[in-house]
This record gives sequence, structure tokens and C-alpha cells, in this order.
Amino acid sequence: MKRKKIMRISALLVSMVMMMTSVASAFPEEPMSVASYSFKGPSDPAEWGDAQWIWGNENPGTTDSTNRNVVQYFRRDFKLENLPEVAELQISADTKYWMYVNGKEVVWQGQLVRGPSGPSHEGNHSGNGDNSKDQTSSRNDGTYYETVDIAEYLQEGENSICILVWHWNNTSTHNNPSRYGGLLVSSQLPDADNDNNLVYTGDGQWRTRRSPAHNITDTPRSQARLNPTPNITYDARLEIDWLNPEYSTSDSNGWGNAVSYGPPGGTEDFYGWGPLYERPFGQLKDYGRKALTPVDLSEVANPQSRWRTAKAFPAADSGVRRLVTVLPYNCQLVPYIILGEGTPEGQQIVISTETFSPGNQETVFRTKAGAQTLEGLAWCNGEVLNFDIPEAITDDMIIEVGYRETGYPVSAGEHGKGDFLGYFNSVIAEDDPSISGQDGDYAIKAFNGGHTWGNEWYATEGPSAENNFYDELWTKAVRTLYVTMRDTYMDCPDRERGQYIGDAVNEFEEAYYSLGPEADLLTKKAYYEHASWQWEFSWAGNPDRTYYAMSNVRPGILNQEIYSQSLTAIYSLVDFWKFVGDEEVIQYTWPKYFNYLTNWDLSTEGDYAGNLRRFRPQGDPPGYNTLSDWCDWGNNQDKYAFYTVIYYMAMKSLYTLGNDPATGVTMTSEQRTFLETRMESIETNFEKFWDEEERAYRSLMGGSHDGQANWSQVSNTCGTDVDDRVNALAVVAGLVPEERYQDMRDLFMGEGVHTAPHENASIYLEKYVQEALFLMGYDEDAMLRMARRHMDVVNRTDDTTLPEHWSGGTKNHGWSGGSMIAMSRRVTGVEPTSHAYETWHIVPQMGNFVSVDTRVPSAIGNIDVKIQKENGVTSMSVVSPGNSAEFWVPLAEGQCAVQTAGNAKYLGVKEAYGNSYAVFASSEAGTFAFTTADEADKEILKKVIAYAQSESVQEEFDHVIEAVQLSFTAALDNAVAVDANRDATPEEVESAWKTLLTEIHKLGFVAGDKETLKQLIEIAADYEKVLDWYTPNTVEPFTAALAAARATVADGNALQGDVEAAEAALLDAMLNLRYKADKSVLESVLAKAFGIDTAAYTAESVAAFNAANDKAKAINNDANATQAEVKEAIDTLNAAIDALVEINAVPAGTSVNGDTALTTGRSNAKTGDTVPFAAAVTMLALTGFAVIISKKKK
Repeated sequence: MKRKKIMRISALLVSMVMMMTSVASAFPEEPMSVASYSFKGPSDPAEWGDAQWIWGNENPGTTDSTNRNVVQYFRRDFKLENLPEVAELQISADTKYWMYVNGKEVVWQGQLVRGPSGPSHEGNHSGNGDNSKDQTSSRNDGTYYETVDIAEYLQEGENSICILVWHWNNTSTHNNPSRYGGLLVSSQLPDADNDNNLVYTGDGQWRTRRSPAHNITDTPRSQARLNPTPNITYDARLEIDWLNPEYSTSDSNGWGNAVSYGPPGGTEDFYGWGPLYERPFGQLKDYGRKALTPVDLSEVANPQSRWRTAKAFPAADSGVRRLVTVLPYNCQLVPYIILGEGTPEGQQIVISTETFSPGNQETVFRTKAGAQTLEGLAWCNGEVLNFDIPEAITDDMIIEVGYRETGYPVSAGEHGKGDFLGYFNSVIAEDDPSISGQDGDYAIKAFNGGHTWGNEWYATEGPSAENNFYDELWTKAVRTLYVTMRDTYMDCPDRERGQYIGDAVNEFEEAYYSLGPEADLLTKKAYYEHASWQWEFSWAGNPDRTYYAMSNVRPGILNQEIYSQSLTAIYSLVDFWKFVGDEEVIQYTWPKYFNYLTNWDLSTEGDYAGNLRRFRPQGDPPGYNTLSDWCDWGNNQDKYAFYTVIYYMAMKSLYTLGNDPATGVTMTSEQRTFLETRMESIETNFEKFWDEEERAYRSLMGGSHDGQANWSQVSNTCGTDVDDRVNALAVVAGLVPEERYQDMRDLFMGEGVHTAPHENASIYLEKYVQEALFLMGYDEDAMLRMARRHMDVVNRTDDTTLPEHWSGGTKNHGWSGGSMIAMSRRVTGVEPTSHAYETWHIVPQMGNFVSVDTRVPSAIGNIDVKIQKENGVTSMSVVSPGNSAEFWVPLAEGQCAVQTAGNAKYLGVKEAYGNSYAVFASSEAGTFAFTTADEADKEILKKVIAYAQSESVQEEFDHVIEAVQLSFTAALDNAVAVDANRDATPEEVESAWKTLLTEIHKLGFVAGDKETLKQLIEIAADYEKVLDWYTPNTVEPFTAALAAARATVADGNALQGDVEAAEAALLDAMLNLRYKADKSVLESVLAKAFGIDTAAYTAESVAAFNAANDKAKAINNDANATQAEVKEAIDTLNAAIDALVEINAVPAGTSVNGDTALTTGRSNAKTGDTVPFAAAVTMLALTGFAVIISKKKK
């Protein structure tokens, strides 16, 4: 049979204070650990001990101009007898503070702008107890505090803590101050000069005075919306050396004792500092001072144009000249100037950036005579610093000009591929429209190098695949992000530093892909502040119903809300869960966000019944203003459909989070029903917005809207055209069926019934259009749309950031960088699929990218991805930090994927975004690499599989040894898997069929017949019961043979020869068993010999006796001694006894001790013979073994 099988196969195979001396920064180079902060409620006042809020001799309660824009100095001198290892100060201040210990800078601009807690923490939202919509602020809305360890700055003996507090006290549309300056400090430092009482504010030892050198800059005043960082003038002629440890804070020097105004967070807190909340993240990152090279614009032709200076030039007869310096990039900065000896006093220097308008922000210095270093308090932003300097200050007096950059504490990139942890570097195809500047009828400008490469590069090199538009867009987006985040995410640093939550949502996602987990702390703060400032109200329109408002534009300002931005924040919460995975934030915000959704109802009649009804049914609700219904800049805002979609997306987010047990959210059955019913209604009725003629979703102007005024006619930004925003959001929301994808694509790209692309979305919402194209699988179109829409702003060679609008606005805006998300999330495809990257995947959509090299700094570590396409082959490598990951390798038709590094499990081919991918999975950290190849020819494999499958069902297969059955089955299973694996390589295919073929050959290995061996084992078992009868040397081989026989029976792979060998070995061992010898006589003789006194006998006879006696003892002790050896020992010892010769001889023949028996001997039992063979055969015969022997002789 084996030969026949071989023949068949053979046939088959034919198929970061101004002062004179420059103070070195004491900031740490890297920020705090991300995991060191947990968002929690207000601190317990008891934690502050006896500390009280203090201020100067002036009453902090004055709210006139004498208490506006005040710089107050505080100093506490104390003595330490021992140095502590840790010396933490808890500090809070209104508004900002700088701290120095023993003359060394410890904190530069500490404290965050107020607003951590909202009215919900106090039980009501107002200071006047009224819920009217005219209310503009609330009291007791909380203040941040921070902990600073000053141990390394302390010394034994005398010490000094100096704190400068800058109190703004000007309410603005972006700031809600307490209106009272204050400082609060607690510590565990014992003052040996004060009976070892602890150092804290309110201990009667703090000295204070107002700064004589800092004064209000009245003209110009900074724009009210700058959160509201005011302008301030520093007069160096009035400065005092108060930081010097030897300085005296005497009354004669203008100092006095600080006045206490009560403990923190108590009922005595009349001044409105409110409960205290821990600062959520570390101190600002100080990048240090950086010198710049100035240019005198009086020597430059057409300087206004060249340097884009926003402040008017000094008049020609003003006696002032302008020096301009250019920064490497737009950043948060404080200017400084170092002047040398000979500098005249009283000269006014004014410094501003090109972003002077609209913020009107500037720094003013008045010089003293001689050398000095002047550095500002207020930060501004920009990339051009203008120094307007009196002509009396000549060039030789100017030692250095420059700036100190500070910013949110994030780690720097250490990879040489950008300034931050994340990066995106790519190469695009040479025929990409961003290089050529045209794509058929879809007109597009060509990339000119932007800021990174610039005009010179463009003139000499020209556009290229390596220096490309997409990398420049990503880089400008991240620089824009970083300059629009500090105390909060902000709208823009130029004009309004408030936290518009909708802008912040874009910034959240950008930060996930570029700055990493350190930025997540600011994101958490944003969600907490947004939800914390929720307040309840009712109004005449519906007095019996509770509504909920959000201070979502500027925390603490309750008279303005943009509904769509609040809804967007709710929608983004599910992404926060996936990227960050902080259940505390989810559990705090979820119920508040759910309450907010109950403000709206669904329409019950009209053209769009079942969709969202406008939240303004009878009059304006509290907080309503002209921005409430705002959704975007630009025309054709289809607000009815827009709000329906964004409301649906917010519901879907809460529903997803409520159903995830890991969030810890308890969603009640009522809440579940609310969400399910409304989601189902919109899913069912959204199609009512479909316009068959326009092949797009839209609400008709003048249509019936459930008895309400046409929502879309409320704003002059509405029009009659199709809104690309609505259609893009509908795709992202999952409300558009796949059969309408081509219509959506044509709408965005200007094809089909759309003669031109619909481009209504502002730079704020354009990200959704691009995301929609990617989600529908139109990756090349997404790249083209991105280039067309962003090319003008990216091409600005003088700007390193992205503007507010397509045509300008502020230089940098929080919402402007959303398109970089598409590159990291869609092109590279890195995305978490469950909380905190517990599971995640890489699903690339490469479009016209030839190669991508990117890093995503995720919650679980850096994810590095490199993808390259060359000659039709795609190579992908991933450095994974671990957790459950899937790597989707894009395939062209007829391709498979081969894993070249790592040990990921192949999951097969899957479809996504209209593409095929070979999917691999791994939970291990490490490097994984894959490459595509042509699919292998599997014809021979299929034939071998067919034959093997037929053999596996034959009766003979059951008799094949177990090992062969197992290896055959494994080989067959592997062959079937390789056949089903589209990514199998030719080598894998060949190996699979060859391995299976070898196993087919083994089918001739038949198991042996074990019946005879089993019978023999049964007989041997009887001997096994009486083994103590036999000598050990015969028992040992018997036991081994019996064990081997039993093992053979248990071995499913034993062949016939193995069985027969086991039988023979066991039978021989049984036959060779020997009884133990009878030693009773020998023991008697040994006992007799033991009683002999050898001293009475001659030495010669005793020697013979001893030898015989020793040998007899040895035989007696030998368990394996034979009966013959025992007999011989008896005889020899007896003879030796008989031969003993007394020293006085005894006549021959005389008996010894009268025991003649010893000399004559006696009959002994015969021992040591083998078991009579006949008897053994008889015994075996009785058990039926004779038949076996007879059978074997045949």
C-alpha cells in the first residue's frame, strides 16, 4: 500500500522680572511626569493650616484704577537651623507671580488664569443670586494653586523668599478675575528667628510694598480680549534691589507688614478667591534667553512691506529709530534688552511684535543711567520683534537684544525630525498636483516652499517631492497649536486668549498626534472647566422646564455660549476616551453633557419631522447672543441640517461611552432610552434632507420647520447653495449610506452635477471634509482638496503658523491646524480603537504619498511608522510600544504581504476604505516589518491537499501510529491555511505542500499488535508482588523490563518490532529471576566464631581463621550471594575453626567445646540453584503462556 501511495504522489507531482542683572533661569529642562497629577475637587482649607490670604497696605477690595494692573512685592526672611530634603510651598496668587529664593529665580510667571470651577460647585452660578441672562460673571469661581519645592535653593542660616505678584483686575470678555489682589503661601519650614513657627502668609512676618518701577501703560492699552494681559511700563530709574538677600525691607524703604484677609475657601472669603484647585500641570517650560541680530530699518528700502510691522513706524522727526529682529518661528515670548555703560537715563524703549494689531500689546522700558538688563513681564507672540529706540541710545550702547521663550511644558523632540515628540515627514509622487500646480479642471496653485524652505529654495531648487506641501502644512499646524496653548487652549494669542471649546477640540486631536500625553493634562483641564461651568436656568418661554447652559466660550463669562461648540466638545469626548482613557474625566463630564442634550427636542411635523428642532422656540434663553447659533465662518451655513448632524454625533459619543463598562459611567435606562430613541429618529429621518436634484443633503430655504422660523434664515451667512460642512459631517457621523459616497465625493471635488467644488467650510471645519473623503476611500482626492484649500496659507514664507481665515485674520488660530490630523490619523492610519490605546491599529491610506516617516507619541509610548512604495511594492515597518495592535498592510490587486520582522499573527485579508489589506496582529512591544509581493501559484498545493484529505478519511488511517496521525493532521491544516492566505509567499506555498507530501509518505507506519505483550505483563505482575523473594541483581532488570513493556503498550507510536522487543526482554527477565540464598547455618557458624578467643591460638592458625571469618561475614552481608557461595563460606569457616592450634597443643581428634557436630558437619539445605526450568514452564503454562511460546516458534 505504501508503494502505491508513493506512486500516486509521484504521478501527482507532474502538477520661559525685569532687573539690572540677568538672572539665570532655574526652570527644569523637562516637564513634570504626566502621571503625577490627578484631577480632583477643591483642596480642603485645613490643608493650608493657619495660612491666610495677604495683600499690601492698600485694601485689596478697591476696584478703581489704583488697584488695576498692580505689581506688589512680598518678602519673607527666615532662619533655618537644618536643611530639609524637601521644602514644598503651596502657593496661590491673583493674578500671576514670580518667585525668588535667596536671590535665585525659582518660578517665572507662575499661576494659571482663574476659572477652574463653575457655579455648580457653589450651588448657584451668580454673585447676585439671579439667573438672568444679563449676568456676566460669577463669584467664588475658584483659583488655582501650585506646589513648588524650593529645597535646592535654601541654605543653613538666613534665607529670603521674594514673590512678585502681578494683579490685573480688569474683567474682560476672556477673563473673570476676583478683582482683588492676593497671595497665599503655606509651608512646613520652621523659622528659628520666630520660635520655630512655620513660614506661611498671615504669620505676621511677611513684608510688602508696591513696586515703584512698574506702572500702568495707559496708551495704548492692550486689547480687552487678551485674557486680559495688560500692558505695563517698567521705569528702571525707580527699581530697588529687593531680591538681594542683604536688602532691608524697613519702613524707611517703603515697606510694611502684609495685611491678612482671611483663610482660603472659607466663609470669610469675601474677596472672591474661592475654593482652591491644584494646578493640573507643571510650570511653564523655559527655553531660556535667545539673542537676535537687529536690523535698522531706516537703512532698508520699503521696510513696512518687507518686515510686515503692524505698529506704525516712528515719525521721521520723533528722534526714535526702529530695530527689527526676526525670530526663527512664532512663539510665546518676553523681550529683553541689555544696555551698556554710557546709556542715558529716562529714555523710553517700546517693543512690539508684528502681531501688535489687534491686541495692542507692547512692552515699555524707561532707562536708568548706565548698564542694565531690562526684561518684560507680559508675554506676547510673534516672529518679528520691533525695538523702537531713542536715537540717544546709540549702537555701541546696545549690548544685546533678544527674547525669552516660554511655553506649555512638553518634551522636545530628540529625533532630529522636528521640535516636538511627534513628527511627520514624507515624500510625494512627482506628479502630485501640489508640485505641478494643476489637476485637470481642478485648479490648484503649486507649493513655493512655505517658511521652512522659502523663496530662495523655490528660486534655486523648485518644488520637489521631498520638500513638499504636506510636510509644511503639518509643521505649521503643530507650531500653531503650540503657540495657542498655555494656561488654556486659546482661540489665538494675538487677540483673544479665551478657551473657545470648539477651537480647543481641534487642538486636542492635533496634540494627540504631535505633543503627546503631556498635553493631555491641558485637555483634561479644558473638559473639566467646560463641564464645571454648566448652570441651570429657566425662562418665560418655558418656565416649567429646566435648561442647561455652558460657559463654553470663555470659562466664567456666562452671557455667551456657542451651542455648536458645546456639542462638538461632547462629540469629541469619545475620542478623548480612546486617546487618553481617563475615566475620572468621563465620569465627571458625562452626566453634565447628557443634561445639556436635553435642551433640544425633535421636530414632530413639517418637512424634516424626526430631526432636530431649534433650541429657541419662544424668545431668547439666558445667555443667548448673536453667536449662540453660530456654527462656522463663511456662507451657505445650512444650520438646520448642521445642528441635526452635530447633535447626533454628540449623542452617539455619550451612548458609546455609556455602554463601555471601562468608563465607569452609569447610564440609567431612561438615559439609554432617550439616546436610543433620538438617535434612531435621526437615523431614520435624516434622508429627508436629501435633495435628489443637487445630489446632496440640504434643508430647503423657506421649508416648513415644525412651525418655527426658518432656522437657516436667521443668519446673513446662510444662502441657497449646498453646504459642504453638513455633507462632510454626515459622512463622518455615519449617516450617509455607501451608495451615496460618489455623490459626496463629486460635491467636494466639483464633478458630476456639481460644476465646481463646494468650498464653504472655513479653515476651522475644513478638516471634516478631508476626513470624510478619507473615510469614503478617496485618499488622493483628500490630498488634492487639502492642497487646494490650504496652499495660500502654507505658501506664506514669512509665517510659521496658520491664520484664522483662508484670507487672513489673526496670524495663528487654535482651530486652523485640523488638517494635519488627516495626515497622521488617515494617511499613516495610526488610531486607538479602545481606551488609552488598549487596542489600536495602523490602517494607512497613502494616496499620492511615496513614503511616510512618522511618530505618534501615544498614551502607551511612541509609535513609529515608516511606509514606502516603490516599483509597486509597499514596505511598512512599525515600532510598537505594545498592547493589542493590528497592522494593516495595503495591498494592490494580486498582491500578498510577507512579514519580514517580528512575530505578529496573520489574520487574513480584510477590506477598509475601499481597499484590501493584509492584517497582522500582536500584543508584544517590538519592531514589525512587512512587504508586499505577488501572490504565489498554489496549483500543486491544492492537488496535494485534495489527495491528503481523501486519505485522512480511509479506514487504514485509524491504524497509523499516533505521531504520524498528529503530524499529518498538522501539516494538512497548515497547507489549508497557506492555501487560504492571500499573502502566502511562493516559499511558504512550496514548503506547505512538500511538508504535507512527506507526511503522506509516513502513512505506512502502522501501530504494532500488543495483545501478546499485554498478557505477558499480566503474568509478570504476579512476580512483581513477591520481588522480595529474589536477589536484587535479578529483580532490577525484571523491573526495568516490566516498566518498558508497559510504556510500549501506552505508546501510540510503537511499531510491531518495538512490541516484540519488549516481549522478549520481559520474558528473559522473568526467567533470570533468582531466589535469595538460605544463610541460617552460616549465621550459626558466624555466631560460634564470634565466641572464639583467638588469644589462645597460634598466630598462623588465627590468621587463617580471621580470613575465613571475614569472607563469611561478607557473604552473609551480600544480598545477591548464591547458595553455593554460602555453602563454601560455611565449609571454609568450619575448617578454619577446626584448624585453630592452641598455644598449648591439644591432642588430635579432641573435640572443641565438645561440639562434634562442627567437625562432622550436618546436612544443609541446598540453595542457590536456579528455579527449575520445568517448574517455570509449568507456572507459565498454567497462565496460558505456553501457547504464546509455541506461537512464537512458528
